[in-house]
Amino acid sequence: MRIVEKIWDSKPIVSIALWPLALIFWALSTVRKKILKRSKKTETTVPVIVIGNISVGGTGKTPILLELAHFIISHGFKVGIVSRGYGGKDASYPMSVLPDSDVAEAGDEALMLAQSISVPVVVDPDRCRALKALVDLNEIDVVLSDDGLQHYQLKRTMEIVVVDGDRLFGNKLFLPAGPLRESISRLNTVDFVLTNGSNDQLNIVKAEAECFDNFDGSLFFNSIVKPLFFRNLLNNDRRPFAGAPFKIGSELQVISGIGSPQRFYNLLQELPYGLKIFEFPDHHPFVRKDLERAGVDFFQPVVMTDKDAVKCATFAEENFWSLVVKPELDSKFLNAFMKGLAKAIH
Repeated sequence: MRIVEKIWDSKPIVSIALWPLALIFWALSTVRKKILKRSKKTETTVPVIVIGNISVGGTGKTPILLELAHFIISHGFKVGIVSRGYGGKDASYPMSVLPDSDVAEAGDEALMLAQSISVPVVVDPDRCRALKALVDLNEIDVVLSDDGLQHYQLKRTMEIVVVDGDRLFGNKLFLPAGPLRESISRLNTVDFVLTNGSNDQLNIVKAEAECFDNFDGSLFFNSIVKPLFFRNLLNNDRRPFAGAPFKIGSELQVISGIGSPQRFYNLLQELPYGLKIFEFPDHHPFVRKDLERAGVDFFQPVVMTDKDAVKCATFAEENFWSLVVKPELDSKFLNAFMKGLAKAIH
């Protein structure tokens, strides 16, 4: 964990020197929000669902977006996805992402999405431009935006905030003194709040939001991540997560370049192996030398998330595996979501 993240997870007094900067960030973001809300929005008749967060770092929103995309498709609607393409840099935007796109251009999350589901994916730092390109070039019924909660120029039909149940809101301070991009009160202005964690963690989130006006506990739900199987990066072979998928006595070499890797580690700790963890910054552009310098034992199973796998595929060996997971969404949330979406489409 980076030093700054340790500060964010500590008591607010630990970051006292950063409080003036946090106040400046709050003031600037408030002004920016007002300006962007008044600015001209991209006109589209297609419903736009934004899935984002109010804090920095990984909250598990991308797997939830993927699960929602499958759910919407199962109801007969055509889905498209827009993303900033964080970690990628293309010569010209907007960029349509294909399963064989270069991760250096598309970004890891966008490429993972393109490889995981057969729907159009368009990336652009300007999400309004990405939305226009997506709708102009494809027949789309519903657009899902991977993040973009604070991209207020993007007209949205529905907002879903995802909260990391393990880290919650840290010290509850704004950047850079804490992890918050927006106030916790923002939770009471969105359509749904999903906590990636247990019912106890969901109750903590509810208690935090209840301190502010317009609280409605019926809009808060939890999501539990379930591990499905390990997928081999070279040949796409699968091994079930349950039991002992690797040779007994193995020490899993765990690679992570994601915002909040603890959930990933917790899942792997359920297996009967020792773990050797190699933690890199979020969106780290992996090359083989990174793993060599870190001391990864290539004779042991090397395990990572799907997001990191798209960056390691070019130098993967036969014992490189990604863990495929599936968020379990509350049926009450899915029913309420579908009612709102059906109303927006028709």
